[in-house]
Parts: sequence; structure tokens; C-alpha cells
Amino acid sequence: SDSTATYGSSNDWTLSVGDTTCTGVANDECQVSITAGQTSVSDDVVITIIDDGRTNELAENIILSTTADSGSTHLVQAGNPFTLNIPRDPPLPTVSLSADTTSITEGNTATITLTLSEPLGSDATFNLIEGGTGATYGTSADWNLSIGGFINCTAIQANPCQVTISRGNTTAEATVEVRDDMTGEAREEFSVSVEVDSGSTSIVTLGSSSRLDFNIPDHRPTVSLNYSGSTTVQENRDENNVVMTIELSEVLNESITINLVTGAGDTATYGRNSASGDDWQLRRRVVSSSGMPSSTIISANGCLSLSGTSCQITFAAGETIADVHLQIYAENLISPTPTMEPEEKFTLSINIASAGSTGLVIGNTSRLEFTIPANNT
Repeated sequence: SDSTATYGSSNDWTLSVGDTTCTGVANDECQVSITAGQTSVSDDVVITIIDDGRTNELAENIILSTTADSGSTHLVQAGNPFTLNIPRDPPLPTVSLSADTTSITEGNTATITLTLSEPLGSDATFNLIEGGTGATYGTSADWNLSIGGFINCTAIQANPCQVTISRGNTTAEATVEVRDDMTGEAREEFSVSVEVDSGSTSIVTLGSSSRLDFNIPDHRPTVSLNYSGSTTVQENRDENNVVMTIELSEVLNESITINLVTGAGDTATYGRNSASGDDWQLRRRVVSSSGMPSSTIISANGCLSLSGTSCQITFAAGETIADVHLQIYAENLISPTPTMEPEEKFTLSINIASAGSTGLVIGNTSRLEFTIPANNT
């Protein structure tokens, strides 16, 4: 009764006397007889340990004791019990996760490999589980999983994504795909863990590596202010001869708004009225990624001012370039009295008014300084 192993042909062990297997080992269920004049039974008493498969059991023992049958209590008394130890089962095979990379840029993939420590005698099924809070799972979100290159898991949390390692094999693969959503984004993180499906827990268990942590690196497109001509500009300069571009480094699927601003210490005055002493102004239009002008011409008369957010260029989804036309007034030509002016300077800079999903950054060129030479006529 103190045995930790369970008796029975469907359990841990059985006991037989000669050719007869005892139906049990309690009370009078298993009897042996010693013939008068003998000191031992004539039939073999055999303990058989049942191989119940790898169930990862701890060590067990069998404790047998003898009691005299009611008709023999006057002849013999109980002896010392007999103990037989059943060692612990060999450890179950394990499954572990690995990946060819855990840092995946948008538009690329990584391969997850499930590896068994040894082949199994039957198929084993595993669930892949999503973790992390930074990236969103789904075929139209940040990332998704596929099995065998063609089975996309619709979800891997409420409805686990299952992978089967066939009998005799030791590996299976799943593919992580990170979607290029054409938005500027900071670094995102997610994880994939493996669990043994309930139907396979008796034949395999988790290894030391059962979770992989992935990251999607920063995806931060840049916006730059580009101009290759001379920054010394003469009065009455044709605006089409001084054309700068504000350029996004790649096509995005969201709108981006850029501010145009001047410097606090500029000596040339921005404005649209040369008769009032204004020196220069801007005109602008947006160009699509194909190089053709956008259907929307923005402010043909130029920006009213370059303070705060009053002069902005908005890139619609798919637009990458905005032309900025610089016009310098000839004050001495429209004034009744010729105007003599010293050299004047002004700057033009860009900053980000609306960065879409938060990922846009300023490029290496974001500020230009122009000089209007002295006019002494």
C-alpha cells in the first residue's frame, strides 16, 4: 500500500505466479503456496514493469509484503517487506526555436526553425504564439507568419498558428514577414514563442530556447532642401532660374507637411510687395514621384510670410518632390527714386510640421543662405 507505482497491466507493473497474473495485490488477490516440507514456492513469482511510453515520470517504487492467509496464521508470521525501485523515465525530447535573424527591416523576412532534440515516433504539433506590444500582427499590419511558404496564419494569439514536425523528422520552419507599409516609424518589437500542443505533451516538452524576440529597426525617411545653383542672387532675377527642391527620400503612403522659415537675423525682407520695401518671396508647387507636376498648384501668388506655420508644403501620399521658386525684386526699377542698398542676406530653412506616423527626419541639407549684392545705382 506504500508503493508509489500503480498496479495493473494498464499502469506501472504487474505480478504473476507461474503462468497466472494476479488481478491485484491487495487482500487475497495474489496468493502463493509453499508445500509442506518445503521452504520456497515451486512457481516463479515475477514482477513485470510496464513500458507506458515516455511520460516523463519521476522515480517510483514497488513495496511488497507478505501476510499469512487466515488458514495459515498459526504456522507463519509476516516477514520484512521487499522494495523494488523503478528509475525515473529518460527525459522527454525537447523542441527549441531559432531564427536566421531577429532584426528584420520592412519588406524583408526571417526564417524560424523548430528543432527537436531527437526524432519522434509520431507526429508532434506545436503552437506559435505572438508576444510584444510594439508591432501589430496581421497580413495588412506590421508582420505576419506563414507555414511552408503559403499558409498564412490569420492570428497567432486567440487562434494559435500550428506547426507539425512529422514522425522521424527533427525540424520544421515558419516564415516571419515584415510588411513595408511605406510610413515613417520608430523601432518596433515583437516576439514569437512556441508551446507544445495538448495532443503532443506526452512525447515532447519545451527546450531552453522557446521564445524569440524580434525587432523592426527605425524606418525614418528624410526630407531635404536641395539647391545646386549660386546662392548669390541678383535683383529682378527670374524666379524660374532659382528653383530649389524639397525632397522626400522615398515614397510614402501618408501626407507629410513641411514648414518653410527664414532666419531671425536676416537683413533682406520677405514679402510680396516690393513697393513697400520687400526684397524677396517664394512660389511653390508639388511634383509627384513620376516627376510630373501635381494636379494641385499651391499658392501661385507665393507665401504671405515665412513666420510660424504660414508657409507650408504638404506632400500627399505618393508625392516626393516640391519645387520652390525664389523671386528677388528689383526695387530700384519700380521706385520713382532709384534705391541704393547695401548687401543683404537671408536664409531659407525647413522643419517638420507634420511627420505622418512620427518617423520623418530632417536630412543633411535643411538650410540655405542667400546673398543679394549691394545695389549702388
